[in-house]
Amino acid sequence: MNDRKGISSCIKATTLAATILTAALGAPAAQSTATAQAGPGTIAYVFRRDTPDVLEYANFLTTKGYSVTKVPLGAVLGTDFTRFDLTLIADDTGNLSDWGIPPSTAAQVAQITSARKPIIGIGEGGYAFLGKALDFIGWPQGWHGLQDQVNRSGAPASTTIFGVPNSMPAGTVKVYNVPSNEVGIYLTSAPPSVDPIGLEPPSPDHASLIREGCHFLWGFSDDPGKMTSDGKGLFENYVQYARFFQCNSTPTPPPDNCYRIDKRAAPADGATVAPGATIAYTITYALNPTAGPSCEKEGRITDKVPDDTLYVPGSASDGITPAADGTLTWVAAGSGSKVFKVTLLDTACRQTAAGAPIGFVKNQAALYIGAFLPVLSNLVTHKVQCGPIGFPNDQPPYAEKEIEVYPYPIIAGQPTDVSVKVSNNTSSTITTVVHFQGSPDKFGIGLSFTDFASRTVTIPAHATVLVKVTTTFAAVGHYCIQVRVDAPGVAPIFTQRNLDVMEDLKPGVTDILTFTVGNPNTFSTTINLVVNNTCPGWMAVVSPMSVSLAPGATAAVQLQTTPPNPIILGSGCHIDVQGWYIDPTTNQSVLLGGIRKLDVPPVQLPHPDIPWEEKEITLNPNPPVTGQPAQICVALQNPLSVTRTATLIYAVADFGAGIPSRPYRRRL
Repeated sequence: MNDRKGISSCIKATTLAATILTAALGAPAAQSTATAQAGPGTIAYVFRRDTPDVLEYANFLTTKGYSVTKVPLGAVLGTDFTRFDLTLIADDTGNLSDWGIPPSTAAQVAQITSARKPIIGIGEGGYAFLGKALDFIGWPQGWHGLQDQVNRSGAPASTTIFGVPNSMPAGTVKVYNVPSNEVGIYLTSAPPSVDPIGLEPPSPDHASLIREGCHFLWGFSDDPGKMTSDGKGLFENYVQYARFFQCNSTPTPPPDNCYRIDKRAAPADGATVAPGATIAYTITYALNPTAGPSCEKEGRITDKVPDDTLYVPGSASDGITPAADGTLTWVAAGSGSKVFKVTLLDTACRQTAAGAPIGFVKNQAALYIGAFLPVLSNLVTHKVQCGPIGFPNDQPPYAEKEIEVYPYPIIAGQPTDVSVKVSNNTSSTITTVVHFQGSPDKFGIGLSFTDFASRTVTIPAHATVLVKVTTTFAAVGHYCIQVRVDAPGVAPIFTQRNLDVMEDLKPGVTDILTFTVGNPNTFSTTINLVVNNTCPGWMAVVSPMSVSLAPGATAAVQLQTTPPNPIILGSGCHIDVQGWYIDPTTNQSVLLGGIRKLDVPPVQLPHPDIPWEEKEITLNPNPPVTGQPAQICVALQNPLSVTRTATLIYAVADFGAGIPSRPYRRRL
């Protein structure tokens, strides 16, 4: 944490579900028509690596009478896709905004789409491809998580796809035997050209099966070998429906002088800013006066919240908010402007391998009109003025990773190591005092802290040191620790993190987490609480949404989270609650802090930094003796008040990296 940013908070870990929420862009593919017909066809299957998934898809389609030609990404530019009835884009061909083989990505996409034949994008690679093809049903309009079911949308296409040639059961269709990684397209801002086919059962505003023109998304990543019999039948229906779709001809590109887009910022481009500063961006767009009738009059503007910044809630035009990947998307008609603000994080000052801070924040907007390449704005760059000392973190200030705790979660009454990494960003040696602090309020946003240990540390030039203390906690539960670092002539810097996992979350059951919100300022203020939910299908509500507090006062706030049912917990998403207030001297929004609920299994391994040097694994005798029985032990922790059952699989291998292991299983 950095005191200049007014930060006072901590990170909270618990068991949740998976996924990331993103935003919208792109334009519809050409409108198409289809009829339900029978008969085999020819399919091109574009893939990156010849994996078992590729073989499963190819074999499955071959058994259904299709002729499948596997096309490696490197062979795309030399392949005539007009000779195929349908093209499949494999899951492994891309991820999010990355697809294909740079710098040939645009040419590869054009080679496939210019054939004007139906395309099915599968999983993450298909989603990334459709984004590059400027389809609304591609990146970044989806969220990601685990899912094994789908509901028909009720649209005309869904009636055919869920019934021909294989009749699907009414209601929810179980597509996979176990949950698969899945992309669901957010439907709220979908244009009329988009046809939702299969909806996520817990989230009818997201579709994992969806069509735009003659482009289709099958949002699941796993292959037919992991599908149920209904799932295989549904996929066969999906392929047959897409295979007979007829794509319209490519529209004529508009003149190059149709439109323009410009980017400005305050402080201005090229200015120097410090962590905690607010940057206001303004995007101006307009149709040129010479734009002819062939120029489309409406498009979409996208702008990604820059790396090393945090979006200021409520600052974007038209009341929109960024997706989990930070993308903002507006409808752009005629001429106008869009604005948003960000707060600069101290992550811009983390060191590179050479020891120098990164020190730059860059931003660029894009205007998409029709199914053509975007028009990019000018690049706006700010230089970051980094302080002499800092933390090598890459997370928001309430979710820092530079603090480590061992064992984690804590064990009541047992000595616990608490460590922090501190960096010297200067060319001179600096002596610092590192304070390890706890709060009487234990867990929340805007807490007061007092020391439980301190260390005086001298940090060499352009170096990072690890500072460690040992303490004992009286009980399990939610704890926050804060680390304050003082150096002569330098404003103190802060970082915070929590110490435990306590919720026993269950699918479909609302969990209530009560935490403290305080006002550490010298003036009365209203603290607004904002939820950032990256978990698809989860309900997350904070109550109350704002609290007005005198200096030093606190209030109890509740975060209510409801996992979808069914769901497998422990898959990596997070739900944040951020606290913001208005600084009366600058009238700017200031981040007070936040808490984060992490998707962490309740039975955990107390891990150190390096995964191949885990301290929780012990061996007796050590080192092993040839021909003598060896005992392998592992430390497991369950901080919850309920009993958990876990299956342990021990495995041994010869010394080295990437060597196969011989597994042994035990149930506890």
